[in-house]
Amino acid sequence: MRDGETRIELEACPRRFARVFETVEARLDTAERNIHEALASEDSRRRDAASFFVLRNTTRAKRRGWITSASAGVDVNIQNNKNVNYTFRWRNADDDKRDAEAAEAERLRDEGEASG
Repeated sequence: MRDGETRIELEACPRRFARVFETVEARLDTAERNIHEALASEDSRRRDAASFFVLRNTTRAKRRGWITSASAGVDVNIQNNKNVNYTFRWRNADDDKRDAEAAEAERLRDEGEASG
């Protein structure tokens, strides 16, 4: 059965729809209970994971300055009230290689200026 057919089938049978709805609600209740328990866990890894989940997935965390979207883009207002978009990302091996090459080029340039 395709998604549209499933939806039509559920709309046609309110009792079946109610069972599916209740199943989803029970799963959400369990997930919320697990997050709440993890926030108070003695295991720091569970606390950290639960905390990160809450900070990444709540609107109120965004209002407090936490970046909640996967893109990690932020608008910042500076001096002239111009909007500036900064994008932050994790460093990777290519960044390290590029930095090493730039440092080597700078070292060679400095040596050339010193000897010339």
